Amino acid sequence: MHLENSISSRLRIAQYLIENLHADEYIKSINLEKYLQTKRHPIDTKGIHGNFGIMKIIKILENNKIERWGLENIGSEKFKEKFSFDTEKSIKGIVKKKEKSEKIFDFIIYFNNIPIIAIETNFYSTSGTKIGINQGEYTDLIQDIYNYNEKTGKNLLFIWVTDGNYWLTSDGEKRYNNLKGNYFKADHELLNYNLFKEKLPILLEAIKNGE
Repeated sequence: MHLENSISSRLRIAQYLIENLHADEYIKSINLEKYLQTKRHPIDTKGIHGNFGIMKIIKILENNKIERWGLENIGSEKFKEKFSFDTEKSIKGIVKKKEKSEKIFDFIIYFNNIPIIAIETNFYSTSGTKIGINQGEYTDLIQDIYNYNEKTGKNLLFIWVTDGNYWLTSDGEKRYNNLKGNYFKADHELLNYNLFKEKLPILLEAIKNGE
């Protein structure tokens, strides 16, 4: 911060690098084009942490031989009578109550190109306001999806996959018991990654058999 705000400090450091360490000569010796091509970018650990759940679920889906649904498959027969998935997609008719806009789900699993499972995923290391916001949105979603199924005659399932150290705390345990007791009553609706991995093949088989 000191260097950022002090021109004189930056000038002194630049002068030292050039006069004492001959940095200008060193820079001349670098093949700039080759350097930029091979330069390694630092890993965004915050981004990886935020996407941990997404990466975990993609791996589970792929291990169950569920292929990603892409734009190139629109109108094709590739996924006829097969499972597929896509990320960051909405389902027409499911709207968030507060924003009055279509809900974008982290994942949607399709069977025969029809949405059959909607998934949200979150990883919580510690407590925070985000958990309460997610909880409010997802408990509303359970009722919204129930209404959607009643209106359309479909059988869309909703799963909240969540994990992290927070759920091992006393506050996390209390929240979990409240969620299971009052909102997520079906045994597939509120899962951690391991439970999702175990229950997904059972759900897929039931869907395939029309159960």
